[in-house]
Amino acid sequence: KFASIAYDAMHGTRPEDNDGDVTTMNMLKAIEKYLGIEFFCLGFPCQDLSLNGVRNGLKWHCGTCGHEYDPLTVPPEERDKCPNCQSCENISKTRSSLLVYSLEFIRKVKPKVVLIENVANFAKAAKFRPTFELLQKELESYGYSFKFDICNARDFGIPQSRNRVMIVAIHESVKDRDKFKFPEKNYECPHLSFFLEDKSEEVAG
Repeated sequence: KFASIAYDAMHGTRPEDNDGDVTTMNMLKAIEKYLGIEFFCLGFPCQDLSLNGVRNGLKWHCGTCGHEYDPLTVPPEERDKCPNCQSCENISKTRSSLLVYSLEFIRKVKPKVVLIENVANFAKAAKFRPTFELLQKELESYGYSFKFDICNARDFGIPQSRNRVMIVAIHESVKDRDKFKFPEKNYECPHLSFFLEDKSEEVAG
């Protein structure tokens, strides 16, 4: 709730504009509310994909029979059901698998452009390559193109070295979608001193 309060303060939005947890939101209402949107930007938790994390990926674990599976290997309509024992209960999910709920939104709302961001390891690590390819295949099945690039913040004028995979998916309804290209990298990274003031006003205590 504190993140929501901070977001409203920074962007001038209202608490009632927040649809809440993507895992519990009413998808039918969301479809009605957002149908026809042009741009959908998402970043999902990276803890299970990062080099510094436990690297469990998008795995779901069925507590009933012990089966572990990648939800992207299961048809969208059947993902909340264990493919081994068909149980819908006691399924534990990694934080990074929140991506699955966003895919459900994309599948039903069909925004024109989708931008997905996460740690570079998601695209580079051999362990996650099958999941990355399944993501591409699923988006393409919804009528999207799929392009990605590993981008470092320092190459775009930010004084910070931060690698991220950026995925751009453009729906087939968009004319000339194949002309999209990632922006050229600017290797003249400014130093932190460029952003700091030489003098600052004293603030009364």
